[in-house]
Amino acid sequence: MKRHKSTKINILFPYMGNSIGGSHISSLILVKNLPQPYNPIVLLHKRGQLANYLEENKIPYFIDEKLISLSNGRWQYVYGFSQFTRLLKRLKIDIVHTNEINMHTTWLFPTFFSSVKHLWHQRTPGPTKSIFTSVLSSKVITISNYNKNSFPAFFRRKMEFVFNPFNFSSSENSLSGKKIDSTIHLAWVGNFHQRKRIDVFLKIIAELEKKPRMSPIVAHVYGTPLEPVLGKAKELINYEKITSKIHFHGFVNDISSELLKADILIASAEGEAFGRTLVEAAAIGIPIVANGEGGHKEIIVNGSTGILIPLNNIEKYVDSILELIKNNERRLLLIKNGYKHCRNIFSIEAHIIKITKIYNTLIN
Repeated sequence: MKRHKSTKINILFPYMGNSIGGSHISSLILVKNLPQPYNPIVLLHKRGQLANYLEENKIPYFIDEKLISLSNGRWQYVYGFSQFTRLLKRLKIDIVHTNEINMHTTWLFPTFFSSVKHLWHQRTPGPTKSIFTSVLSSKVITISNYNKNSFPAFFRRKMEFVFNPFNFSSSENSLSGKKIDSTIHLAWVGNFHQRKRIDVFLKIIAELEKKPRMSPIVAHVYGTPLEPVLGKAKELINYEKITSKIHFHGFVNDISSELLKADILIASAEGEAFGRTLVEAAAIGIPIVANGEGGHKEIIVNGSTGILIPLNNIEKYVDSILELIKNNERRLLLIKNGYKHCRNIFSIEAHIIKITKIYNTLIN
């Protein structure tokens, strides 16, 4: 039955709550900007890092630590299953929009048996074991065409890709494109997982240091430091005899403000479903040198809005960085083109139009 236009549409956004990353930030930008009649309700299974972020950004939420996820064990989950269905009924939920792998599988079955629509937002490349259960979901969306095509054809038929949203608060005129001063600041952003390839970033610095008359380098590393990758990174610094200052800043909520310290963003990650930091850098006028595969190719037009590098080609990375250091006109052109390109494709408004269209299709 179709709804009256003034009827509130309640959408539940459940999260585990113990971590935060780009996927959380993207989905919460949607939560914060959804227009009426959509009523987003944020639920955390646990108090953790995500609660702090929600409070800092004044996003209402509630915590229900009695809810048992599948990660607690199948029998415990089955035993507490009725808690989910009762909550859906009490809050009069119309759609459950999940954004984490463990939340997909945890909330899929309660929504299915409660006749509540379930939107599965796949934010990592496939194939994954959990995707087989998505046949019970009302709809599956991915964050890039690369992400969508990483799954078998059978599942792609049910998928639609919608790019992540970004805030473009800067104006094109405010993009300085200033010349790089006597010290070069390079930035790298990512969780400390092997495929993020912080080792490639460190090897780039090591090679830059070998160049004659090279200016001092300061490296800014952002992301929660996790073992064993952190230990291996420190071993590599010693092995390569890197003398540049390398600052491990950890996770920061406002990455855009931090990136303003940088002259160039280096994105060496492999197999990225998207690459949120690339757009965040473009939005504030930071030129980008990135690994040329995965979702990066859907963000950067090589040579026009940024520079894409063949996989792990340290020499190409170094040559491209040196070009941007020496050629300010070229650097400024990449900055302006990157800003225009990303603003046109990855705006909050464009994201909301596509997502609310999917919500309406599910409801009606």
